[in-house]
Amino acid sequence: MSAAVAPFPRVPLFATIAVLGSVLVLSATARFSGFATPPAAPPVIATTELTFSDLADGGVAVHDFYTGKIISTIAARDDGFLRTTLRVLVGQREKENLGDEKPFMLQALQGGRIQLTDMATGQTVELEAFGQNQINEFLPLIQHAESKQP
Repeated sequence: MSAAVAPFPRVPLFATIAVLGSVLVLSATARFSGFATPPAAPPVIATTELTFSDLADGGVAVHDFYTGKIISTIAARDDGFLRTTLRVLVGQREKENLGDEKPFMLQALQGGRIQLTDMATGQTVELEAFGQNQINEFLPLIQHAESKQP
């Protein structure tokens, strides 16, 4: 004699299908109605385009891209956030065999945000994600940009 097989419980099956269907419908509604649209980027307050060059003492010179004028220097033994960020971005350029013809764009955005974009690779670093101390390292460079604004 064989044991009787219990029928599959239909109520939990239908409940699961209803929940999954509801999630799918709500997700599609949010996506296509614009509910899930990311907020627009804040307006740019100041922009400067920079290039960097090595100095004889091991430091780094920060140049205004358009004038070539040195606007700041980073000491050779300074392993701060600014220097480390540049090392990462330049390393990506080298990995992709890109030259240094295109500048880095530093932008101050409304709300205190600052971002650094490598114009050669398109990579952007949102500096506020690293805290105010790290933003402070870039402030003198963005203040240079603000002084050039009309």
